[in-house]
Amino acid sequence: MKIRPLWILALVVPASLIIHLQKSAQVFASDDDQTDTGREISIDCGVTEESQDSNGFHHEADDAEFVESGKIYNVSSDDIYANSQEQVWEQMKTVRSFPEGVRNCYTLKPKNGKCNNYLIRVYMSYGNYDHKNSIPYFHLHLGVNFWEKIKFQNVTDIRRKTVVQLSPTNYIDVCLINVGKGTPFISLLELWPLSNSIYRASSSLLPLGLMTCVNLGMSENLKFIRYAADIYGRSWLNGKIDNSKPIYTSEGINIDVKEYRLPSDVLKTAVRAQNVSSSLYINLTSINFTADNEHYIYLHFFDFEEHSNGEVRSMEITFTDTIREPVTLKHEDVRTLVKKIPKGVILNGISITSTPGSSLPPMINAYEIYRALPQPNTPTHEEDVDAMRNIKHAYNIMRISWQGDPCMPIDYRWAGVTCNYSERIPRVTSLNMSSSKLAGQIVTSFSNLMTLEALDLSNNQLTGEIPESLAELPNLKLLNLTGNNLTGSIPKALRDKSTTGLTLILDGNPGLCQTSSCKAITKKFIKPLVASVASVAVLTTIVYISLMLCRHKRKHHSDSKVMLVKKDDQIRLKNQGFSQAELHRITKDFETEIGEGGFGKVYLGRLKDVTQVAVKLLSKSSQQGFDEFQSEANLLSLIYHKNLVSLVGYCDDGDMRALIYEYMEKGNLRNLLSDNNPNVLKWNERLQIALDAACDSIDLET
Repeated sequence: MKIRPLWILALVVPASLIIHLQKSAQVFASDDDQTDTGREISIDCGVTEESQDSNGFHHEADDAEFVESGKIYNVSSDDIYANSQEQVWEQMKTVRSFPEGVRNCYTLKPKNGKCNNYLIRVYMSYGNYDHKNSIPYFHLHLGVNFWEKIKFQNVTDIRRKTVVQLSPTNYIDVCLINVGKGTPFISLLELWPLSNSIYRASSSLLPLGLMTCVNLGMSENLKFIRYAADIYGRSWLNGKIDNSKPIYTSEGINIDVKEYRLPSDVLKTAVRAQNVSSSLYINLTSINFTADNEHYIYLHFFDFEEHSNGEVRSMEITFTDTIREPVTLKHEDVRTLVKKIPKGVILNGISITSTPGSSLPPMINAYEIYRALPQPNTPTHEEDVDAMRNIKHAYNIMRISWQGDPCMPIDYRWAGVTCNYSERIPRVTSLNMSSSKLAGQIVTSFSNLMTLEALDLSNNQLTGEIPESLAELPNLKLLNLTGNNLTGSIPKALRDKSTTGLTLILDGNPGLCQTSSCKAITKKFIKPLVASVASVAVLTTIVYISLMLCRHKRKHHSDSKVMLVKKDDQIRLKNQGFSQAELHRITKDFETEIGEGGFGKVYLGRLKDVTQVAVKLLSKSSQQGFDEFQSEANLLSLIYHKNLVSLVGYCDDGDMRALIYEYMEKGNLRNLLSDNNPNVLKWNERLQIALDAACDSIDLET
């Protein structure tokens, strides 16, 4: 290999990224190891359409899938720090600002799920987007704990903060906290999956906040190394060490690297001492070490210099007088040394010297420094968080206070939610959603709040029957359903529970039978029943005659219909098709179940234009197979009318088959035809609907 000196004069700038401990004998990832590629999340805050940057990296649109509050702004071109070496400066042209509420959160749902390691990075560039020329100060939270204070030096200043987290849940909340010193905002939010074997001190110490990430020996005309060179998206800043000799290799690096997956550009450059008797000293006085935090230092070595016979590169790393570590490098051997610096120790620098038996001077390629972020707050029990999120999405609740964790931190607890903090993990014990404009049926997610003692759903527009599953809540003492449009009878299990300590309040539901003999037919129902039967007979006759008349008036409208055919066991519909990935996105991974039938479960979804839809998924275990499923689709595809549910689209992707309907916000036909419903359809309305549907929607000649 040819070794060429490069004299570099570059500024080491502290950034924010992440860390972990462990020794690594491999460094540059092979193609087979890049299993996480495509699982990154990058949200270009303030834009409404997805895009790609100059390196082909995909940026998501800033929409309701990730955030539910805030306003978007364009930054004036005069106030953008357009540094051509800053890879993401294009994404600094827009921001999302949060003028309302104290805590506003982005919710990330990584594909790898919980118990995995992630790098999370935020960028913020004020750029005088609000034309106030007043630089704000605010806080960042990761989940339920404090992450970082955000301060700016000037209008064009860019702040980049990075953290590594072993996520305990399937959701990762990144929250901006208004501390009364200006409106919080964000320009770019990234999430990168990492190997679970790196940047892991211990689960109790994570997350780890990056203080600096430096590559040594780079050409002085380069500022940093980032994606696509680094598949983990790390930003390696150009740094130098005084009295050192920059070296690099032009040879290719053919090493199968796992673990830290250091970029080849990082491995190809290094610095070494002038001779064996000289030392290297990494000055850390610019790093803001604090006595209250543990710190972790990662030193990366790759000895690409040729060794003559018997030559050895043996070094001693000195952190403090009492913290030392020996390192011996082999030719083309990658080594990562991780050292924990305990609380109370303020580190000013790191010294690297040759040991007495070394014949080669000390060298180093790169280093990273992190601090362990304190975690005083424990997230709410995962089952409670999932239940509350499902309830929120089922009723499309847009309260600014309902973001992040329902119970923690205590100062930001969701409005109407009471929690028990006596145990290590908080649990939801009371939920008051009175007068919250809830519409539709009582979702089963309420029954998943297993420590719930009081549930108040009074004065809403809830319909349908009372779920019997509410009786399964072991600690429930109060259930207030006053002032809704509930129908049917009270489940026996709830009636029994009301005799053993449950206070059940049901007034103001005219269609709800509160006696124990609701199914008995008495004389007072006979006359209305006879009248109803007669009316149905007349209606049936009129509809039949209308259908016969329509048969002769209608022409084929096959070009405007949705046709479903079966070809090679594939469903094809002549309207919008959805892929499996799109179905996961619009249902938030089938998060909110709103019903279940013979074909399978039905889930609430939301299209990109925020239109609500119902997604009926054909279950593999369904007793009603493809033929019945196809029949229902064919029937609905032939019908289009303002009074009938519309078929929005379909999914026939792999082993997933689903039909997507418009969501019936006011309930189903059964509710609208029930005499117990105060808004029951009148007979003339029913007749008009039948006639219109017959003449305007059905092609009888097909």
